[in-house]
Amino acid sequence: KHLKKNKNGLLGATIGSYVGINAAALCAAIEFGIQPMLFQDAAGKAMYCPYGLNISIPAMLGGHLTFFGLAEVVFTVFVLLFVEKVSPDFKAKIGNREKAKTPLPIRILLAALIVLTPIGLLAEGSAWGEWSKDEIAATGVGFTPSGMMSGIHYKALLPDYSIVGLPNWFGYILSAMIGAAVLVILFKLISGVRSHKTASAE
Repeated sequence: KHLKKNKNGLLGATIGSYVGINAAALCAAIEFGIQPMLFQDAAGKAMYCPYGLNISIPAMLGGHLTFFGLAEVVFTVFVLLFVEKVSPDFKAKIGNREKAKTPLPIRILLAALIVLTPIGLLAEGSAWGEWSKDEIAATGVGFTPSGMMSGIHYKALLPDYSIVGLPNWFGYILSAMIGAAVLVILFKLISGVRSHKTASAE
């Protein structure tokens, strides 16, 4: 019975991870693709993303339906199998705050993933749709959309995952650490609220 339940869980994770990453890619593609129809300057040129749905959807889904989707499935299943092996009862303890202590191997895995974050630096160039105002003209559109030149200038905490004067890899690792810490704090707060409601109901 446990084996069947485990197989069902892995199947659900496989389908969920593949569908999830492609659904996210499709939503992003639609967000990009509708911009030329919604935002145009006086000359009729796109003010933001210059590529319509006929280009944005294939561009975004092409890689996610194949390589990125497969990578997401492999990674998700690997992590679940690892957790199941090092701590078979870990998932059963999640609802119990007193017993739900993260096993050391899982902490080591999380730390390793954070350290490996700079692998992204091996990829050259920007991902599709993530161009800066200096890069977009070189993608083939031939101009820089006016909205990108004079639009909202968002100041990120760590722009381009980097810190002035420090190596790029350090910025990547620090960004991953901050993201992991925020998620841990968020889920602990949610868990605390749920536990309080459960205790009050009893």
